Amino acid sequence: MFVQKLEKKFRNKARSLLSRKLFRPFVEVLEDRLAPALLIVNEATDTNPQGGGKGTGNAGDLRYCITRANKTAAPDLIDFQINGAGPHTIALAADLPLIVNPLTIDGYSQRGASPNNKAIPDGDDAVLNIIINGTNKGDGLDRGLGINSDNVAIKGLVINGFLDPGIRVIGGTNIRIQGCFIGTDVTGIQAVPNGFGIAVINRANVLIGGSTLADRNLISGNSGVGIEVDSGNNKIFNNYIGVDATGQMERPNDGDGLWVSGDANQIGGLQAGQRNVISGNKGRGVLIEESKSNKVYNNYIGLNATGNAPIPNLASGVRIIDGSSNISSSNIIGGNTPNARNYISGNGGYGVEIYTSRG
Repeated sequence: MFVQKLEKKFRNKARSLLSRKLFRPFVEVLEDRLAPALLIVNEATDTNPQGGGKGTGNAGDLRYCITRANKTAAPDLIDFQINGAGPHTIALAADLPLIVNPLTIDGYSQRGASPNNKAIPDGDDAVLNIIINGTNKGDGLDRGLGINSDNVAIKGLVINGFLDPGIRVIGGTNIRIQGCFIGTDVTGIQAVPNGFGIAVINRANVLIGGSTLADRNLISGNSGVGIEVDSGNNKIFNNYIGVDATGQMERPNDGDGLWVSGDANQIGGLQAGQRNVISGNKGRGVLIEESKSNKVYNNYIGLNATGNAPIPNLASGVRIIDGSSNISSSNIIGGNTPNARNYISGNGGYGVEIYTSRG
């Protein structure tokens, strides 16, 4: 349509000039344009990698598709159509390019994959057929997916075997991480650790999980913290953190389940489907450190997914650390309505612990 309008404009201008016998031929140069694209991954390979996430990949692999998406500011979609019975493992030879433009990566598009259909007490029956693994190179790669853009969604992937986070968010807003297994195998039963699960650094409006059954993440089995949030105004809903896909057995993150050092985050929500199960971790369930106005609502902390048996976090269920400047103010654990109630039980330390360094 754009080209047609331009051709019409050219013809009208030419006729006008000809009518005055002033016509001189000219060429108008247009800038390169890339339209929004559906990009297809049909190879479980990682070709043409370079250090620092600079490799371009070959047509049909994930590296190539991310590189292509980074060339347009329009929102793009990466789907998977890899032949053969899954699951398919993409064993990376170098870090993937940082995502710098709006993009959805949809692991559920791979044949045979399907999202979770079970409520929180009943386990997670998601079938995931795309695995992004970081153990292919020596001691492993730095991170799985890196995000530095607005309007990014990551769905339906298994991300494991990386030295640091499975997903690192360092920039952007309106980011969704949903329906993924981070730190386990494809069954959600065996640990295949990342250094830690998800890191959100100095960003806002990141949603980890969500309110629907399909949104639930399993963030377990990692060598450090399950989720690190070093920023404000993010939401963490409807996740299993430190348990396996059945919700009945520990699959610990070796650090805290969640470590929050930003303001105005919300862990769990008032709707029934927004509860997190934060249990089985080797540190605290939730650590809030020198930050304010965070809300912890409607979670199971130290219990199984049905809430009827302990799966202890080895330290306290919730710990709030206040510095000398009284910075950790206005944090809320629970509330005055039944929907806000947390169930904090069975942990190795205190249920809720508040520590201050002030004299």
